[in-house]
Amino acid sequence: KLKDIFIRNIQPAKKPVRVGSHRGNNFTIFLRNIENTKNLKIRIENYITYLNDYGFPNYFGLQRFGNYRPNSHIVGRFLLEEDYKNAFKEFVLTTYSTELPISKTVRKELNINGNLKKAYNDFPKSLNYERNMIHHLIEKPGDYHGSINTLPSALKRLLISAFQSFLFNKMLSLRVEKGFPLFRPLEGDAISILDDYNGNLTQVKHIYGKSYDVYLKKASELNRAAVVIPIIGNNTNLDEFPLMKSLVEEILKQEKIDRNIFNSELIKEPEFKGSIRAMIAKPTMLRILEFNDDDLYPGKKKVKLEFSLLRGSYATMLIRELIK
Repeated sequence: KLKDIFIRNIQPAKKPVRVGSHRGNNFTIFLRNIENTKNLKIRIENYITYLNDYGFPNYFGLQRFGNYRPNSHIVGRFLLEEDYKNAFKEFVLTTYSTELPISKTVRKELNINGNLKKAYNDFPKSLNYERNMIHHLIEKPGDYHGSINTLPSALKRLLISAFQSFLFNKMLSLRVEKGFPLFRPLEGDAISILDDYNGNLTQVKHIYGKSYDVYLKKASELNRAAVVIPIIGNNTNLDEFPLMKSLVEEILKQEKIDRNIFNSELIKEPEFKGSIRAMIAKPTMLRILEFNDDDLYPGKKKVKLEFSLLRGSYATMLIRELIK
């Protein structure tokens, strides 16, 4: 029943195909309204070569935190801190310029007058989560914990995961700010060996700056190893990431985050034990399919690109690098 899908390279396998078991995603994207500057195509081709060779910072994209209300990580942090009142305020009352006008209006009114019954009637049904939370407070005033628990468990897990992603992005950004290289390892970096089949990360890790450096460098050049950054969870041992450990401690201090946050009962589930993520994402076969005059924007150019990324990496982050 899926539209526009085709299957190829059918062969026997030990495990069935499940959602999330794919190797990656293929993208075909148009970039439009491009200024027709001198040697434009050559400069785009040169940068595409660079991205194919070196990759780009493997940030989590904005959609991980909310396209219109980018606050999932903020709510996730409040949940882990068991600050349910502020979690409610952030989820229900805080407004963002990118959300719909009606949404901003009803949130502002509730924030000003505190009239829960009026808000329950005024909030559009599309804001069903918020309405359920408000209704709970009408029935049980002051029970912010119970209000938060009206959210589906899957959504609460997503909010907590967004906070973990936020910390990953902060670590990567701080590394850049300090002038540490992204495309070669430093002493204290953790390097994961990639599996032979899909090129995915494995739990086989080595610390750069020791006796295996020659082999790790060669493996990295052959795309058989990658520098990794921890996605911090309840089972993360930062001593396994010597270089990143100092950055994590700096971030926790900057953000005023108590390290005990990772001992919360909400993060005891196996999916929050912590994992690793490659610092750099490399596209496969990034190439120009078309380079033409833009039919929608006279006097401008358009480019049609194709590329593939391993699952978990964001095409929006690659495009961001291209249009900088």
